[in-house]
Amino acid sequence: MTCPAIRVPRACGLPNDSAYNREPTQMGWYAMAAQRVANLSVLDVGCGTGAGLSVLRAGGAKLVEGQDVDPALEGEGIIISTIDALPAGYADVVTCIDCIEHVMDDLAFFNNLRRIARRELIVSTPNHAVSHAFNSCHAREYRIADFARFFRPDVHLVGSADGRCYHAVRNDGSDDTEPHQCGIWRIR
Repeated sequence: MTCPAIRVPRACGLPNDSAYNREPTQMGWYAMAAQRVANLSVLDVGCGTGAGLSVLRAGGAKLVEGQDVDPALEGEGIIISTIDALPAGYADVVTCIDCIEHVMDDLAFFNNLRRIARRELIVSTPNHAVSHAFNSCHAREYRIADFARFFRPDVHLVGSADGRCYHAVRNDGSDDTEPHQCGIWRIR
């Protein structure tokens, strides 16, 4: 674990739950990821209802699948499984859009994400300095500096709540006003 969880997260993703569908911020990260997936296989870990899969397909990926652990989310192109059950190098690109904050053992989860990604890993998560872990479905959240220290992304971006404005982390402390962050790792 990178740091202790602040709570055991409650289950989320039910149709009457506000977290059921993806919000503009999350769809913005999918749009950013879609620019990186042409002719590659993609696995979206923690895909929920699969709302982001069509965005990734529109980016020209040769294969797009989603993964989730909730059997209620089973559907076309969605694998119901834990990620530790997937083979190493399962997909060229692995996306994990706003999922890591829901996981109790985030470091083991992150290591499995790296293991199943053949070329690139893209992980987004809220910035705790803005969201203050208000969502009871989250086990923990990360400030931008902590996310960089724990996970060491090759590219670290921050983004706006409407999912339209992204820029590289400046590391001068001013990025802690941004509501969201994303790391990109190149798998070697």
